[in-house]
Amino acid sequence: MILNIKPMSEKAYRALDSTHIYASMLKTLSSQSAKHLGIRKESSSMSFGTAVHMYLLEPDKFEECYAVIPTLPDFQPISDKTKKDYAVGGKGKNYKATKEYKQQRANFLEPLGFYLDDDSILLHDTKEVVSEADMERLRNIKRSLKATPKAKALYERFIVKGTSEMSVVEGAMPFTAGTAPAKARLDNFVVEGDVGYVVDVKSCQSAKKHSFKYDSKKWGYDIQGAFYHDLVSYKYRNMLKEIRFIFCAVETAPPYNVGWYEMGSEMYD
Repeated sequence: MILNIKPMSEKAYRALDSTHIYASMLKTLSSQSAKHLGIRKESSSMSFGTAVHMYLLEPDKFEECYAVIPTLPDFQPISDKTKKDYAVGGKGKNYKATKEYKQQRANFLEPLGFYLDDDSILLHDTKEVVSEADMERLRNIKRSLKATPKAKALYERFIVKGTSEMSVVEGAMPFTAGTAPAKARLDNFVVEGDVGYVVDVKSCQSAKKHSFKYDSKKWGYDIQGAFYHDLVSYKYRNMLKEIRFIFCAVETAPPYNVGWYEMGSEMYD
């Protein structure tokens, strides 16, 4: 089955927040209150989770959106004064605290698009910044996803194939109390014959079944999964016989375990 999927930018999708029901709204209403809608606090783990999604599902876009912090050369004193005070055998002061060192650093970073803000935080002109340590974490996550023939088969089936970051928008989805506009942005959507698979990648501390079950309740993954399943099922009700929802849980620290879980069953893998 080939679906006519029209791409929608994330900006255009977010513009529908005030008119459409979406999963984060339902999770917020369930765990907090209507007053909390629209309030979003970005944590370091959430930022890394965003990087995980793009690195796995949109590798070409990742290259466009992220810049790896370069390794600085071992800058040495230049002027006679700094050589006297900071060179080997000098007075042993901290050369990195000097204006000369900071200028050398800026001269190295600026052509690469990097700069330091007023709080000495390293930023990039056009991209998000990721450290080499975090890049290695991303590489290890991908390695784990392909660590065995069985794991590689699941990775290629549900991560490599399909339509990533797919927006599903419905003008009048039926709910218990009536119809309402609804929307969802799927991590990945794979169609095999007349069956559609909604694939959602979740970064986590533990991909073990009991831990992921706990996370599902804590973070409302069950609400999200049910909403996505119902929305996609309704949207493609005349084209696909069945919609199945799969979580891919990836650990973001050693040993980088991976778990595949399907809603409605104990464990997919």
